[in-house]
Amino acid sequence: MSKKQSNFKEYLTAREIAKALSLHPQYVRDCARMGIIPGMKIGSNWRFSLIEVEAKMKQNAAVAVERSLLASNPTKND
Repeated sequence: MSKKQSNFKEYLTAREIAKALSLHPQYVRDCARMGIIPGMKIGSNWRFSLIEVEAKMKQNAAVAVERSLLASNPTKND
């Protein structure tokens, strides 16, 4: 198997990503369309790298926690 074929197998469909992350496939496609998770559209189908999607979700979660902490601990401007 060539390296190109090997790399292609690392990309999953929306249904496969949804199953891996316990999400609905339409939600995965909507998130990709909005740029919330990384994906690429090939024709009418979406393809995703599980590693990239997981990394982006961790990054999004960290940002959400940071925003939550900042919102719950407002600084006093005296």
